[in-house]
Amino acid sequence: MKKEALVSQLQSSPLFHGISSESVSTLLNAPDTTTQSFKAGDIIYSPESTEKLLGIVLSGTAAVYSVDSQNGVLLRHFGKNDTFGLATLFGSRSRYISMVIAKKSCRVLLFAAKDVRALIESNQDFSMNYIRCLSDKICYLNTKISCFTAGSPERKLAFFLCTQSPAKSFSLNISANALSEMLNIGRASLYRAFDKFTEDGFIKKEGKNITLIDRDAMIEFYK
Repeated sequence: MKKEALVSQLQSSPLFHGISSESVSTLLNAPDTTTQSFKAGDIIYSPESTEKLLGIVLSGTAAVYSVDSQNGVLLRHFGKNDTFGLATLFGSRSRYISMVIAKKSCRVLLFAAKDVRALIESNQDFSMNYIRCLSDKICYLNTKISCFTAGSPERKLAFFLCTQSPAKSFSLNISANALSEMLNIGRASLYRAFDKFTEDGFIKKEGKNITLIDRDAMIEFYK
């Protein structure tokens, strides 16, 4: 990818929105900035990584998993312009606490902490973007906790759907396999929950297009 196209793509991302081409180019030209390619199944970043880095997905898809002694829980899928490492880049923990794995072939841009810090200190707009992205991730993780602790498959799915978009109608851009893994429920349970929501009149579903009839009533109904 040509540098001009890369700068333009980054400027279309939430993290670099409104940031000048000059500032983006300075970060791209830093000696420790690298672009790496990964095949499906490759580990992009993990607790074993020795350097704190900020990553942004340029193309392809990846997924982030929690890491524990038993099994990894799918936390989120990443696509074009999504970032990882925001929360741990300047944290007190010495290691990244999750594992990022390529789901399909992908290219990732990696920035060193010192270079990101320099841009934060010199550019107020970038600082606000960084804080905003962190806040969004915190809100997402709070939603994730609600889904995990919701109880029944129906309630887990209800919480998930109600937090996907403020709009009444939206497109669900995730496969059934990925969604069942994310909610930690079986695919059969997922399909039954969708059918039940439709039968009970809480949603309309056409393919991946979802319309929420009454999100508050749906949350209250499934306990």
